[in-house]
Amino acid sequence: MTERSSRDALGAAPHPQVVHHQPSRSRWAAVAVLAMLAVAVAFVAVETGSAARSLQAGATVTQTSTETVAAFGTLGARGAVVLVATEDLGYSPVSILTTPGTLAWPVGDVDLAAEFAAGADRDSWLWVLAKTGVVRRIDYLLPQTTFERRVAEGRAQGLPGIARDGRSVLANDEGYLRYIAAEPRRLDTPLVVVVDASYFRTGTPAELATRLQQLDLVPTAVVLYRATEDTSVPEAARVALDGAIPGLEQVRP
Repeated sequence: MTERSSRDALGAAPHPQVVHHQPSRSRWAAVAVLAMLAVAVAFVAVETGSAARSLQAGATVTQTSTETVAAFGTLGARGAVVLVATEDLGYSPVSILTTPGTLAWPVGDVDLAAEFAAGADRDSWLWVLAKTGVVRRIDYLLPQTTFERRVAEGRAQGLPGIARDGRSVLANDEGYLRYIAAEPRRLDTPLVVVVDASYFRTGTPAELATRLQQLDLVPTAVVLYRATEDTSVPEAARVALDGAIPGLEQVRP
């Protein structure tokens, strides 16, 4: 499934009206689970041949896509697995602007990783992490109702990649496979769990807590991404995410 077809089948949810109110720390059922995950965070390093897959333990809160990409760099992530609780796929390619001198001979050195990172935004941040080798695998965790709706839309359009039982979607982007579902499958290390505020457009803290309890291993790092640059994410969704922050702030790598 190409990114375009992925977007068609699993496109963005309708934008709800923004609701402004103050966070309530005791309101959210996900706090205990996320705090438990963070407290259990441990350093994991896996060597496979000459390729090192490594990650420093940590828990962090980010505001924007740029901060989120930078956080992976701070963690020293390389070849990591990322599980993203979200409603937005974040996998559009970054366009590299060229000048008349770009193709001149001799060809100059181009730091594509730096170029991609500089162009990362709300629509492309996961693509950047994949294309620069920071993550080797991306699994998405969508709210159940949102996932079911998008699967139905994808089937109506005849799009490929949807499992026969309708419980998962496999997006194939030039050989890079991404797994999309409403519940996690078997994961691998080193694992980063990213909770994107967009998950709470339709998902609930209790639903997320249930899904995180199904993880088959402890994540090495947890990132809470508030997505403040995205006006389609309502303030109420950030309030739900903020409810998990107090427990995570007690964690020190």
